Amino acid sequence: MNSNRHWFAALAVAPIVFAAGLAHADGPRTHRPMCDPLKTTGKQKHCLAQVNTNPDGSIHVNAAPQGYGPPDLVSAYSIPANGLGDGQIVALVDAMDSPDVESDLGMYRSTYNLPACTTANGCFMKLNQDGVAGSYPTADTDWAGEIALDVEMVSAICPKCRIMLVEANDQDTGLYTSLLTAVSKGANAISNSYGGPESDDTSDDTQYFAGHTGILITASAGDGGYGASYPATSPNVLAIGGTSLVKDSSARGWAETVWIDTGSGCSAEFARPAWQSALPAGCAHRMEADISASADNEQPVAVYCSDTDCGSGSGWIEVGGTSESSPIVASMFTHLGLNTQPSSYVYANTDKFYDVTSGTNAGTKTCSTKNAYFCNGETGYDGPTGWGTPNAPELATGGQSGGIDAGPGTGGDDGGTVTGGGEGGTTTGGDDGGTAPTGNEDSGSSFTGGEDAGTGLTGTTNEDSGATTTVAADAGGNGFGGGGSGASSGCSCNAPGTQSPLGETGVSMLALGAVVFLASRRRRG
Repeated sequence: MNSNRHWFAALAVAPIVFAAGLAHADGPRTHRPMCDPLKTTGKQKHCLAQVNTNPDGSIHVNAAPQGYGPPDLVSAYSIPANGLGDGQIVALVDAMDSPDVESDLGMYRSTYNLPACTTANGCFMKLNQDGVAGSYPTADTDWAGEIALDVEMVSAICPKCRIMLVEANDQDTGLYTSLLTAVSKGANAISNSYGGPESDDTSDDTQYFAGHTGILITASAGDGGYGASYPATSPNVLAIGGTSLVKDSSARGWAETVWIDTGSGCSAEFARPAWQSALPAGCAHRMEADISASADNEQPVAVYCSDTDCGSGSGWIEVGGTSESSPIVASMFTHLGLNTQPSSYVYANTDKFYDVTSGTNAGTKTCSTKNAYFCNGETGYDGPTGWGTPNAPELATGGQSGGIDAGPGTGGDDGGTVTGGGEGGTTTGGDDGGTAPTGNEDSGSSFTGGEDAGTGLTGTTNEDSGATTTVAADAGGNGFGGGGSGASSGCSCNAPGTQSPLGETGVSMLALGAVVFLASRRRRG
């Protein structure tokens, strides 16, 4: 039997029936993979979206959104309204074409009152794997659902981010070529919502995934339960597992457990990276996942995918899978200004994540009691959820060692001390009597950063002063172009010929202002 068929046999035997979750007045749900893993062969990968279906296996369609929307996800992870994502590019690597993705995206964003994100205003770009806006691959109704999920999750988490969709010609190395295209076109973060069993991937990993310093690359951990999946096992990505996210009466208002179908495991191919050296014994190689986010179909997200894209009768559908969690993390880290950080950042800031301590993804598979953390939620690190899910207010402070390069500054609430960043700087002073930071909303100050003289983003950062922040990168570089105004589109979209990707210096300086700003506004109990 083909290794892919063996790996996913249990997943594809029959639809999964919900035992609990959202109450459905119109009957019970089942769910199935959006992309059938049994259609893949050799080293091919499949998308990791899971779609809710009717008992007969057809996609369940709602007249209006049913499932979590942007307000729910923002609430669950306490994502601040103001962040650093304005104008930053979150790229999504998928296979095959979704002909109506832009109109589907428009329906989603207008329904949730999010600013328009179109080709015309420079917020959205769709490319083939060679970087051309045209000559797209063959349309595919399975991957169209994945693509809709990807672009809409970025919209939910970082509505002012720009979106770059790169469509591969195939489910094999075309996906990896598309990743390189995203890098060359100026992506600040790249989400990969696909995977499959490891299959001699080390040479591909070196060729395609290694060496992209300063660009966050996330990969879905898999939807087949306990078992390692590539590219999530790559030491060059941040592997994102899945949780079951439910509302509760806690102070946070939400609780999370291990999603039963999330992937996890010890790589058979990749050595343990240095930043995983403190993990529990049992795995001498790369362990997945690193962190996690919502993925459970029993608490799905609402996604709009037209019948032209997803098949006859489609519209508002219910979707989950680690294809949900990967773009959530990629766009959240971008919104928080952490997209330039390496994977080691997470391991240096483990207290800034909601620890997920219960649940399992073992199912009928064997997970030894000796290495129970491979497939069970535990205090601290565990395979299914890594170090937990993002606590956005904590991450927004800039982290500890390995955090945003903030350096010394002033700010903070009530004269308290706030950790300032990866270079070890601290922020002191306060909202109620301390010194206001440069660039704070009440200071009337502005700052300018730059790399090699080209103008990048300009936007108002000092709410009460109207002062602006300018960050620059190399003039005339790759990027979106296409015009459009930030005021009308919700993102700092560039006129043709201007530089859009931020250089590392520009990102760090923009991060500095926002870190200090957020620290000054945040109340500590």
